[in-house]
Amino acid sequence: MCGIICVVSRPSARPLPLAADILDALDRAIAAGQASSIAECGRVVADADKSLRGESGLGTLIDNIALVAQLNGRLDSLD
Repeated sequence: MCGIICVVSRPSARPLPLAADILDALDRAIAAGQASSIAECGRVVADADKSLRGESGLGTLIDNIALVAQLNGRLDSLD
């Protein structure tokens, strides 16, 4: 008896998130943090994080060095 199981996921139907939308969300999070609205800042960052998950988010990040650099700059500001 064999105990090997294979799980194959189906391709994501979610469209690729737009880099401009993600950067805009992080800009709003920075502004909310500067206004001491920490709950709003956290909510917006969580939404941006959610959009970058899975195959769709990975598709946006792959070979997009400029986006990754811009994300790092905004994340440094949030930190």
